[in-house]
Amino acid sequence: MTNKVDKSQLSEKDVIPHKLADMQTDVVAIGTPVIESERLTVTHPLTQSPPNALNSRVRPVKGGWSIGHKAITAGTVATCVYDMLPGARKTLPEPGIGMPAKYYILSNNHVLANSNDASLGDAILQPGPYDGGKEDEDTVARLSRFIPISTGPAHAKRTTYQFSRCSDCRSAIP
Repeated sequence: MTNKVDKSQLSEKDVIPHKLADMQTDVVAIGTPVIESERLTVTHPLTQSPPNALNSRVRPVKGGWSIGHKAITAGTVATCVYDMLPGARKTLPEPGIGMPAKYYILSNNHVLANSNDASLGDAILQPGPYDGGKEDEDTVARLSRFIPISTGPAHAKRTTYQFSRCSDCRSAIP
């Protein structure tokens, strides 16, 4: 079990600096660490893939797994995120209080927004369609916002991440 202890109870070599470069640091209690594959459960693979293959169905939705807009082949979940909590501030930072009201799946425009051809509210499938995802069974989110892809030399190296409201992310975020 891990837990945060008062700095006075630690030897000098075990104290994490308050700041590294310009970044404030902190220690967060995370519970008992486990190897991810021991916690991971796949509801049912959709193909002949080995268990826990990243192109199968997984709940809760997790980073690295197959996902996609209903009209694309498939892409990858970057991660699941949530809006700031009430009372949260970016400046200190202050984490806020309570449970997040909205959870999102984060990925690229071509994965969740069909390269700008999607509409807000479109179904996001996990796994993605190429990996067997079906709109009536595998919709885990609805496209809620995205940054359009810009073409041309000035934008060639820019990465844009998209957010989709996720109904199956809550248990993926501690």
